[in-house]
Amino acid sequence: SPASAAAAIPCHLSAAIDRALAPDPAGRFATAEEFAEAVDVAFMSRPAIPGAVRTWVTAQDPWRTPYFLWSAGWLVSAAYESMGMDYVFFIFSLVMSAVPAIPATLFELRTVRRLRDAGYSLEDVTAALPALEAEENEQMITRDHDRPVWFAPAARGAAWSAVGALALLATNDLQHYVTNDLVIMGTIFAGAIALPLLTALGVPVLPAFAMAQKPLRRHFWDSALGRRVERLLHRGRPALAPASMFRPTERVVSSAIEALWSSLPTTYREHLDDVPIVVKRLEAHASRARSTLLKFADASVAAGSTSSLRSARDRARRDLESAVSALESIRLELLRLLGGDSDLAPTTTVLSAARRMDSDLTRLKQAQREVELVIRPTGLDLRPHTPA
Repeated sequence: SPASAAAAIPCHLSAAIDRALAPDPAGRFATAEEFAEAVDVAFMSRPAIPGAVRTWVTAQDPWRTPYFLWSAGWLVSAAYESMGMDYVFFIFSLVMSAVPAIPATLFELRTVRRLRDAGYSLEDVTAALPALEAEENEQMITRDHDRPVWFAPAARGAAWSAVGALALLATNDLQHYVTNDLVIMGTIFAGAIALPLLTALGVPVLPAFAMAQKPLRRHFWDSALGRRVERLLHRGRPALAPASMFRPTERVVSSAIEALWSSLPTTYREHLDDVPIVVKRLEAHASRARSTLLKFADASVAAGSTSSLRSARDRARRDLESAVSALESIRLELLRLLGGDSDLAPTTTVLSAARRMDSDLTRLKQAQREVELVIRPTGLDLRPHTPA
């Protein structure tokens, strides 16, 4: 494999070469065009993620494990007190279990405040998530490219079985059935090193669940309450950083439209009251399409049909271009109105076209999801994870 001779080679390019040189002809690319498409996917560019945004996404409270143990201990105490009908200590235990929420909340507020002080918002974090997830997927592919598919789940199963056996031994349940000292010592040794050994082998201790892709903290900050808290933290702070190469086009144009719409006279805003809604929906469509394009850079060329990848990528590219074009048309119309033109007819026409495009893209997305629900068990799942 080229990866064994040049560690810096992109993993997708290495996979494309490996497939082209497969010993079995059936495992190679059917045409030179498919090989060219695989190489093209391997070199798809990603935006550079600012350090402040990357820091917020990866921030984890170092005291989260002690907090969890503290809360779990007091909850066990509350359960015990409830059985003893001692409601005073029951309420006290519940209150004590919630104490870690205070420093944990302060930690989260400080991370968002630092993000805003650096000139970025949580919307910038949302825009950066597809690129960050693409990087994580590439790291996983690089880490597991020389391992069979079954290795990670098998290693996790063996490790957790050893930990479970150690737990049974600690509670004396296993000693009723096992009396051999060598077996007991082997169980203690295996259970003690099982999880650290997984980490040493580069296997995640837990499988990648959907919640792991979007932690609880991100669920909160993506909610309406989280956005409201962010705005409160931003009061009296410096303005956001100007648009940069990091921010995708749809986000830059959407921000410009928001500023222009807010500058319109009240009468115009009343006639164009759904502009913010339409713009947000178009921005979401564009972000979803861009996320899909980034996902193609992480789909192994050795799996699935390259022709299907090509058609899906072309569709996502068309959706992205259409949504960005509609946003740009709206921006130009608002500029025209701010320039003194009082004719709302062209703006209304542009908005009607944008609404139709939003409706078409929404129906297409629903149809794609219905198809993916059918083919996903037997094929490659290309549906991107889109933040709420």
